[in-house]
Formats: sequence, structure tokens, C-alpha cells
Amino acid sequence: MHLFPTRWIPTAIAAASLTALTACGGSDSPAAQATASNDAATVPWNTATTLAVTSNDTIANGSASIAVTTAPAHGTAVVSGTGIVYTPAAGYFGADTLQYTLTVGDKTSVAAVALSVAAHMTVKGTVRDAAMPGAQVVLTVGGTALPAVTADADGNYSVDVTTTTPSAFITLKATGVGAQANVVLSSLVGDASATAAVAATDGSVTAAALPAANVTNVTTAEAVLAAQALGKTPASSADIAAAQGQFSSAQTLQMATAIKLVADAGVALPSGAANTLALVADPTAYASFVTTQATTNATVFNATQAAVLADPAIAVAPPAPAAGAADVDMVLTLGQGAGANGVTKMTLKADGTAVVAGAPAQTATWQVNGSEIDVAYDKPITSTTYDIASDGNQWPATETDFGFKVRQLGTGTATQAFVGSTTFTQGPDNGNTKALPETWLTETIVTATQAFHDTDFAVGTEWAGVLTTDFDPGTANYTNQDTLKIVDATHVLYERTGVTGTYAITGGSLVVTLPTGASFSYTRLFTGPKGEERWLTSGLVNGAQTWVYDAAVVKVTPGLSFTTASATNDYLSYINAGLATGQFYIDLLQNGTGAGSSVPGSSALQTPLGTWTVLKDGTESLTRYYCESDSSGVGFCSPGDIAWNVANGYNWGQTRTWTLLATSGNNVYVMERLTNLDGSYDQYRTNVYTKTN
Repeated sequence: MHLFPTRWIPTAIAAASLTALTACGGSDSPAAQATASNDAATVPWNTATTLAVTSNDTIANGSASIAVTTAPAHGTAVVSGTGIVYTPAAGYFGADTLQYTLTVGDKTSVAAVALSVAAHMTVKGTVRDAAMPGAQVVLTVGGTALPAVTADADGNYSVDVTTTTPSAFITLKATGVGAQANVVLSSLVGDASATAAVAATDGSVTAAALPAANVTNVTTAEAVLAAQALGKTPASSADIAAAQGQFSSAQTLQMATAIKLVADAGVALPSGAANTLALVADPTAYASFVTTQATTNATVFNATQAAVLADPAIAVAPPAPAAGAADVDMVLTLGQGAGANGVTKMTLKADGTAVVAGAPAQTATWQVNGSEIDVAYDKPITSTTYDIASDGNQWPATETDFGFKVRQLGTGTATQAFVGSTTFTQGPDNGNTKALPETWLTETIVTATQAFHDTDFAVGTEWAGVLTTDFDPGTANYTNQDTLKIVDATHVLYERTGVTGTYAITGGSLVVTLPTGASFSYTRLFTGPKGEERWLTSGLVNGAQTWVYDAAVVKVTPGLSFTTASATNDYLSYINAGLATGQFYIDLLQNGTGAGSSVPGSSALQTPLGTWTVLKDGTESLTRYYCESDSSGVGFCSPGDIAWNVANGYNWGQTRTWTLLATSGNNVYVMERLTNLDGSYDQYRTNVYTKTN
């Protein structure tokens, strides 16, 4: 309504004016109109964007103003004229919303703005078995394959990706061209959110920050083995994490070697395999191929495997703390097999210093050197050894270890080489020093452990495989594992040794303290390839780890025992399981004879190596005699050999006693006692035997 100042108006004129105003609705001007309409917009991440929210609103008969009435959850919104400047939180992408109120005169209206914040990243890496110039690289995000990009002469590629979905899964596939057309490699990059988390300020994601940005024989092996372990194609970072540990670094290396044999060593693909990815993704074809190559083409196979391990071009430096950042804890372990394995556990500090667990713990310095981290001990470690001198014979020497190098080859695969020298103390080279050969070892790299919870240690629970009081790290090959039983809310019992202690969960780890003051720490690393748990187990002195090992630990199912019928089978030992060579089988026949062999089913064809029986307590005992073996690795003790050994007091043999811990499918989990008949060796270790028939 417009208001006029009061004054006198002639009556006739006033009447006319009143009539006119009445026809127009009285003396008021047109009513204000304010109708706000909902909006939707896609905006870039890490950037302020002005939203013209009133452009589709109805505004009439008055000036308009707006106010943000519901702020966005993942950014800020500030009014600028009749627009809103939206700034997403740093690094955020995905969905966000805000509400605003439109006001025109005395009218108001509320509308919502639905925002899709888009991350724009540039993924950069290298396609490498040997160099793969011109390789066609396809990045798939959220199931949508982007147009292929061409790698340069060194195999380097760069691909832009834009997504508004943090859970969108990213994969890479690279196909060679020309003579390399049969080489197809892949890599599981991970969720877009995980990729964005390591992006630089310009949006670039490099292999230095995300090793899976490289597409190599190792990343291909990891992708295939992860799919086989999960029984499905991985579709999230959670899937990748779930697969970690369910295949060993040795299996990864072997599969990467098979790819490199075709790509670089001139080995032809077997009939029916279209390319390297198709070969390794077919379990039957792959097993046949790799076994043939490892046994009949062993020299080339071994050289190719060493080349995979030693190739810096497929490696990146493992994660290390930047200046001012938190420490990085890292464990390097084989991550599979019976008993316990030595590990390297270290803590890298932002100031360039490090602590390496051991007996005693070593202080050190570290630095990133290209595609590796170099660790140098503050005080070199010396030990007595034997080495080959110039006359071809072994002579006493002093070995000095200065430190080691670590490279990361994929998401969970690493390689490690120790740096040192030997100085001869006797023989023709007395006083001479030579460097240790640079030998790279395959490892599983672990930078995040899995916390224990109270539910893992309910009263009565038994965990078999822990290391404890009678474990001697100086003779770690002769592992003595025990079974830990939870007695009550604070007490535990080591069942084999009869030692008691108190326990607590500290920082996600289980810490057991004995009445003597000695204590042991157990940290869950991951679930291993055979379903066992891998525990980082260590002895503590004043809280410091003095020895550290990766032990195979099994949760005991109460009440299990063997019978003759249940024990009769062919078994594949966990030692070197999944590899083309070095596997070990034990065959137990119904008649009480048994054999150990590197050839499956050998007991049906060869003279048995010994006898076995189920003992009264439900354990199984196999007595195995040591004899010669033929070229296939099958032992051939004759009954006369065994009788002669026994009659003449030559106790060249060993008894294996299995205590049944648990079963899962064809896997049989046992506490295995290995006792030499001459008394020279007695060991307790957890093992997994897989029934093969």
C-alpha cells in the first residue's frame, strides 16, 4: 500500500478518485509475490561457487532479499546479493544441501538447494612389466569406463577423472600394443574417497601417494588373488582391505613372475590363454603354467622372479611421515606358513629417526631414496658366520649389518634387502671385507593392525599358537608355541607350559604379564591365507619389544579329536602352500602306514616312509624315517631300511603328533609337535593341513 500525505480534495474529485481506486482493489498497490523454487547444482570441490538461487524464483511487486536458514553440512554458504556463495570443506566431495528463505515485502518462501560436489583428480602412474610404450590405459570409476589414454615411451600415463560419488570404485587396466598386445595388466585403485584423500592440492594422484596408480605385474597379481580370496571381484576399498593377508606375498610374487615370463622372457602363452590377465585369472591354466615353468624352466623362472623383486621401476617408497606428522608404524612379514616367522617392525618418526624392534631394539635413521626407504642403524649389528672365500671353501667371518632398504610393489606387497658386509677372520682371504650381495626378499607390508576387543577373550576361550616363556628368538626356527586360555576376567593360562599371568587389552593389543614381571604383547595383523590369524607376538622388557615374530594363531574349537576314519587322508602342508615348488604332502593310509612327499598321492605309489596311529587322547602320531629320495623328491624307504635303522639304533627319523584345534572346510588346524627320534629336536608349532581327497 502506498501512503500519501493528507490534504484537502474537492468532493467531486474525491468521489471520482474513490471510484477509480475501488475498481483497482482499493488504494493498495499490487501485492508482493515471493515463491522460492528448489535448486540443484553440481559444483567443483575446493572452490567457491556463486549459486544464482533466485534465477528460477518468482519475485514481484517489491525488492527481494535472501537469507541462508539451514547451513550446509559440508561447507559454508554466504549470501552475496541475490546469490549464495557456497564453499565446500577442503577435500570434500559428494552430496550437500542448504536452505534459504526468499523475502519480498511481507512475503517469504523457503527453498532447498541440492548440491553435488565433484572431485576432479588427475591419476598419474606407470604401466610397467618392462617398459610398455603406447599401452592403452582405461580407468573405470563407479562402473563407467573412461576413454582410453595412451602411455608415453616410458609407460607413463595421466588420466583425468571427475566424480561426485565417494564410494565410486576405481580400477585400471592397461593393454600393450604391437608385440606386447598379449600383455594385459590391471590394478585395484580403491574408492574415490580413498583416492581423493591422497590427492595433492592440484588434484593430482601419483603412485608415490597411491602405489596402485602404477599398473604392473604385481598389482595385477594382487587384483587376481584378491578376487579369488573373496570369491568375487573386489568392488570397494573395504573389499581390498578384507582380502589383505588372505594370500601371501610369495603367491603374489609367483604370479607376477608368470606374467613377466610372457611379457619379457619370451615364454609363450599356453593354448587357450588370450593374454596374461586371462592366464593368471584361470586357476587351472595358471597352476599348470607356473608349475611347468618353475620345474622345467627353473633357471629362467628364478632369474625372472629375482628381476621382479629387484625392479625399482615398479616400486614406490612405502608411506613415511612428513614433517610434523604422526609416526608411521610398519611391519614387514612373510604373512603365511606354519609356526612363527621373523619380521621387521619399525617406527618411522618425522624427524628422520627410527626405532627397529629387536633384541635389543635398534635406533636408526631413515630417508626416502627414490622408490625406496633406506634405514641405517645407529650402531651396526655384528655376528659370526661363514662365507665362501676365494678358494671356494667356507671360512669363518664376521658379518656386519648396517641396515636395510624397503620398497613397496603394490597395495600390500613389499620387498626388503639388507645392507652389510662380511670380513673373513680365517683362511686365504683373512682380513678381507666384501659387501653382502643385494638380495631382495618378498614381504607383506602392514601399516594398520586390527584391534582386539573384550569379545575375543571371553572366559574359556583358547587361542593356540602364541609364543611365550620358552620361546628362544636365538633359535626361532625351533618354534615353541603354546595355547593361551582365558581363565577369568583378568587371568590367563599358558596350557602347555602351565604358566599363569594377568592380561589386559591395551591400545588394541593383548598384553600378558607374568608373576615374574615378564610380559608379552600380541597384536592382530590380519587373517591369513588359510583362515588362521596372524598375530604380531613379542617379548617386552620395560614396555620395549625385545623380540618380534609373526605367529599363526588359531581359535580352538573345544572337544575335537581325531579318529582313524577322520584322520585317513592325503594332506597338503601349509609350508609353501600355493607355490609351484616346495610343497609338502603327508599321506595317511587306512592300514596305519604313511608317507611324506613333495608329490601328492605318493603313498599309493611309493613304499611308505613310516607308520601312524591315533593315540588314546585323540591326537594323531606319525613316525617318519629319513631315507634317500629320488629326483622327484619322493622318499623311498623300504621296510628293510626301516627295520635296519631301528634294529641298529639309528634313530634317523621324526615323530609328528597332531592335536586337533579346529576345522574349516578341507582345512585341518593342528598343534604339531615335531620330535626327532634321537632327541635332538623338539618343537611345537601350529600348522594347517588341507585335505586333498
